Amino acid sequence: MARDRDSEPVAVARFPYRHLAEMALGILEDEGIPGIVVGDDVGGQYPGVFGRVLLVVPAAFADRARQVLDEMRRDAEDAEGDGDNADGDGPDGDGAGWSGAS
Repeated sequence: MARDRDSEPVAVARFPYRHLAEMALGILEDEGIPGIVVGDDVGGQYPGVFGRVLLVVPAAFADRARQVLDEMRRDAEDAEGDGDNADGDGPDGDGAGWSGAS
């Protein structure tokens, strides 16, 4: 039986920690985009040690998911530039943010 390409799983973003991926997934779900978080963090005991956590959606939703995530990233960068993100805990390459996945 052939699988429908639109239902194939596609990784749309990588996160260093599961809780960041879960928050992003919640935003995608609010937009009607289904997905799952995939990562081996040994049940939360060693987050970030065994690689990044992936946010995966069906291929049919991948473009819209990336668009929503890009909007999130831009909003976070704007807030950081406004001083709203005083602790520096944002998507600026310091390991606390996210990155696209292909």
